[in-house]
Amino acid sequence: MAGKYEALALHLARLPADVERQEFSFDEVEAIVGLLPKTTRDATWWRTARGTHTIAWREVGWQVADVDPLRRTVVFERRHPKTTALRTLAFALVAVVAGIAVNATLTSPGWVTFIAVLVLAIALMWISAMLQIRHGFLWAASGVAASLVGVVVLYAVASPSVRSGPAVPSGPVKDATWEGTLGRPDQNSDLRDRQSGDLAFSPDGKLLAAALGGGRTELWMTPTPKPGALPMPLVTPLSRRVAFHPGRKSTILATTAHHMDAQSIADSEVTSLRLWALADPLKPGVISTIAHEAEPADFESDAEIMEGIAFSPDGRLVAAAVRAQIEVWDIASPGVPRLVATLRRTGDRMTELAFSPDGQTLAAATGGEVALWNVSGDRFGYRLSLPHPDGVLALAFDPVSGVLATGDNDRIFSLWDVRTGREITIRVVDDSCTIVHDLAFSTDGLTLAAACQQAVVQLWNTKDQTSSVLVKTLPTTDKPGKRSTNAIAFSPDGVTLATANADGTLKLWRLQR
Repeated sequence: MAGKYEALALHLARLPADVERQEFSFDEVEAIVGLLPKTTRDATWWRTARGTHTIAWREVGWQVADVDPLRRTVVFERRHPKTTALRTLAFALVAVVAGIAVNATLTSPGWVTFIAVLVLAIALMWISAMLQIRHGFLWAASGVAASLVGVVVLYAVASPSVRSGPAVPSGPVKDATWEGTLGRPDQNSDLRDRQSGDLAFSPDGKLLAAALGGGRTELWMTPTPKPGALPMPLVTPLSRRVAFHPGRKSTILATTAHHMDAQSIADSEVTSLRLWALADPLKPGVISTIAHEAEPADFESDAEIMEGIAFSPDGRLVAAAVRAQIEVWDIASPGVPRLVATLRRTGDRMTELAFSPDGQTLAAATGGEVALWNVSGDRFGYRLSLPHPDGVLALAFDPVSGVLATGDNDRIFSLWDVRTGREITIRVVDDSCTIVHDLAFSTDGLTLAAACQQAVVQLWNTKDQTSSVLVKTLPTTDKPGKRSTNAIAFSPDGVTLATANADGTLKLWRLQR
């Protein structure tokens, strides 16, 4: 403490302890410290947090409570550091909670991030308390604001979970053990004649959607339901494909199906893309439906069946293969989809679709090739084709490297660099997998699963993409070699693999690394 205002500070410090407020006239203050500057006529001078005069009386535990320039009086009151610190602590805690709430809208924080935020919060609370004790409430409020900004920035920058979801096990899968069976056909089941066409986990891993080719799409709660638990059905007759919107907090499911048009009875059939709201999985609701009509004769030839569907990684677009073309819809407003592009390559029917992890490439299986389109916003430009003479039945992008895996009906799957069109590796599998019906990469991209005609799933180590190694072959029914395995899906946490067999058997496998 220094300067002529030290005398006023000492005067205040010597007041009896039971005196909480003390009023002075400007003349009395001048009698203690000497002539006051002309700026004292403005109350701001007395309340400023930066002046040496303010620091002088704050250091002895007093602050200005009121100033009346007209009466030329100033009222001082005692400051109570403990109360001030507690108040600042409360403000800072609110800021921390607000920061955590902001992060919670994205995903759950990891423990390392949580501990780091606690350390940051403690430091910022202490700084805020010191600022208020020394410089006043406005400075403390600034400290609280800094707490909020700091917490949010830390979550956004330091937590990888914000960018890519919760932490998942890493490393190639070494083994898998049977965990449970869903919809096993038996004497009491009507799944016996259904053909499981597609599988998809919800982004949070809590739901598994199964498109059953001869019946409805069904939703299963995961992990494995209790014995006897019934699936939650969606009314989508003759389902073909299912896909969940990729947003971490999204509850939108897309399905494709074909059915009779109730309005025209037997005059036409309908193939449709439908978006469902699953905020309450027990009460699914239709958000929107995109339908295409076809004459029965055409329908029987599969010319009008809507096949593959795929969401862009940002969830803004959904692509659907129908006839010999691809329709791309903007679903920023899911209730009112907007057609933004129609893509054609050859006269052959489009089947499988997949967006690359960066959203800049759309791949489509058609005839004896895989066609690639550049994606830029709502604009699509054909780039090149990857030759596949024996036809392409399965597509999957590595979520980490962006490498594309393709599978055909002649025991071959390949890995491609979609930027150059170069085939990185080609694998000829053994007789246990004569036809590859589906492909899926694990979350870390180090394991590729292949669904095979012989009712098995093969797990391949793709850590070295130039030389993939077969790790494990899993039977998907109790009678391998009967009824093909049509679909597979890895759970978002990388712990579970779901498999669907043509006889209606859905199995869950626990993965070991």
